[in-house]
Amino acid sequence: MNTYVNILTATHSDYYFAQLQFDADTLVLKIDQGFKRALKKKIPLEFVENLQADFYLGAKTVRFTVNETQYTFFEFGESVIDYLQEKLMLN
Repeated sequence: MNTYVNILTATHSDYYFAQLQFDADTLVLKIDQGFKRALKKKIPLEFVENLQADFYLGAKTVRFTVNETQYTFFEFGESVIDYLQEKLMLN
């Protein structure tokens, strides 16, 4: 599934259009960067903290923190956030 994600660290904030999928107990993000090689981030679900669902400008979001990096996923298309919530067991 594809969606927009904001990755926030102590030094910067970046927005990406990413493909996400779950592989066993890992969330895999594949982020295209134009002419550069695609960035691939693997997030072990055991390190996910501060998991929460919210709304931003009327659209659903899912936010969590891993090792002081905050990930915010925005609703883009049908059922992306519902899929994330189901996989992350957030109700």
